[in-house]
Amino acid sequence: MNPDSPVSLCMIVRDEEWVLSQCLSSVADMVSEVIILDTGSVDATCSIAEKYGAQVISYSWQSDFAAARNESLKLATKPWILVLDADECVADGQKEKLCALCADEAAAGYELQIKSLLGHQGDEQVTDYVCRLFRNDPEIKFSGSIHEQIASAVQAKPGQQLKRCDLEIIHYGYLTHIIEQKNKTERNLRLIKEALAADSKNRELLYALGTEYFQQADYSQALPIFEPLLASLPVTEGYASDLFLKTMYALRETGRAKDALQQIEQGLTAFPNFADLQELHAVLLMDEGQDNKALHVLDGMCISREYTSVSGAGTYRTAYLQGMLLERQGQWKKACESYRVSLEYRPDYVPAWQRWLPLVVGTGQIEQLNDWVKKHGIPKKVQLLVFYLMLDLQQPAWIVKHKEDLQGAFLAQPWIEALLQAQIGEYSTACRYIQPWVQSPAHREPTETIQAALEYSKTALKLGHRGMQTGLDKPQLHRFSSAADACQMFIRIGAWYGFSSMLRSDPSPGMLLSALSPAMKMALVHAPIWVVEQLRSLLEQELQREGKRERKRDQEPDEILKSHCYMLWIALHTRMIPGENELLSDTKLRSFLQEQQEKYIPASEVHIARCGWNALTYVISTPLKRSELHPLVLL
Repeated sequence: MNPDSPVSLCMIVRDEEWVLSQCLSSVADMVSEVIILDTGSVDATCSIAEKYGAQVISYSWQSDFAAARNESLKLATKPWILVLDADECVADGQKEKLCALCADEAAAGYELQIKSLLGHQGDEQVTDYVCRLFRNDPEIKFSGSIHEQIASAVQAKPGQQLKRCDLEIIHYGYLTHIIEQKNKTERNLRLIKEALAADSKNRELLYALGTEYFQQADYSQALPIFEPLLASLPVTEGYASDLFLKTMYALRETGRAKDALQQIEQGLTAFPNFADLQELHAVLLMDEGQDNKALHVLDGMCISREYTSVSGAGTYRTAYLQGMLLERQGQWKKACESYRVSLEYRPDYVPAWQRWLPLVVGTGQIEQLNDWVKKHGIPKKVQLLVFYLMLDLQQPAWIVKHKEDLQGAFLAQPWIEALLQAQIGEYSTACRYIQPWVQSPAHREPTETIQAALEYSKTALKLGHRGMQTGLDKPQLHRFSSAADACQMFIRIGAWYGFSSMLRSDPSPGMLLSALSPAMKMALVHAPIWVVEQLRSLLEQELQREGKRERKRDQEPDEILKSHCYMLWIALHTRMIPGENELLSDTKLRSFLQEQQEKYIPASEVHIARCGWNALTYVISTPLKRSELHPLVLL
């Protein structure tokens, strides 16, 4: 500890042995005393705390976080108090900031920047500002049995202010494995409901209850709490902006997107420059097919640090959304640029890579990708993803050229060398690479499918077109988890005879094809011409069968399948036309495509809005009249 520091660290803990060391080590040279109130640990929490010189006090838990917090404050002897949870730590390089903050005589306390990591690995973050640093004053106390807060007490101090600063705390408690391990959701719901039993109209408790349901994605439970609360809550309340955002999101997720769109303008007026709300506005417009309006919203975004915000709002996530909108309009080059901008903000942003790579390959802009790799390299986190995407896009030469940039992928899965060798036609080499891994119990599961595809493809290759016409014996597929799995693996290794034979043996080829990833659909469009002919024929049969079926117009699954098949059929047809008539002009091609396009009109407005999200081919240079049904776009 730092004896010259004017700060006491106050904590309440219970069974935190797996995170406490990280927390205490992050502030070891920033505070002069550590007060830890232990509410009944049965693990090594107390001994770990004592190793860091903490004063550990046993406390009988009363289901009241504020009461426990205030008990720890009574024991602090320094002029300032810092409050942390065990699953938090102070970010590196904050010592000098803390000293400067404590020297400000006009401040009664500070809202610190809390970055909560989300999901399994913390790829996404929520940034909030919470009062955690304040003067040691008996009148400054916590309130609230759960989601306790002290900001109101700090603001009540005359002659001094509650200020906001950029001292950063990292919170790990929302990571999926921690929530599950600590069973936080069940505990929080129990405590909130107990408190509401005594104070049923408490707005903060109602907000906390709705938020617990929201975080579980139980929007049907959250919405009946949020809507009446939003109607009665003044916009000046500190959590009003977050409540509005959550309510609009829950409306969309429960099928009431139009209601959210009608109300969202009120929120944008009440909470100006709220980036997350502006993004949601754009998404709601996208749902309704109002792409130009959505782009206008994203282009004019302003960002304020005043609000709780999820990472990427106004930066990499906004650029990504712009790219999606531009794809829908057939503006391929602009869409590529938006994805590139997204990756400039965050080079390891997986969704942007997933959409950018098929687009740069499909529109002939692969030099843009080469320039990026030369300048930035490929982040280790996405190297395996990039390898598989470029393999699915049938770009083995690119992978070979950039193998050094993909070393992380080859180290993570050494057997992928077999996939690469197979796609360049070296089947014997591929089989030799995969054999040792299949024999290893630790790696058998991910490699058996590859081996099965290689063996099946070798047989199909020997049969040639005879295999394509008759199909191989169905039992040979028993080593695949499903026909879809086999289909994808054949494309991945460029085994077109195997793919063709397998596809003809399946009773629903359209279903298999529609489920393929965008990259694999693009690979089909650029497959050997005999594969394209076969696929076009199969899809025509599928569409004819689908057209004869009687069904209700709002039967969404059939509409989705039809649109997948139709869009792929159109893209395949554009590949075939030059072969049928090399003199066919661009004008006639456009006219034909527009004529074919009119044959498919989705029944649902919502479904119309979904069309056109993945541009995968670049046959003509300009979008057609109905960009929302652009045939050069595959769902």
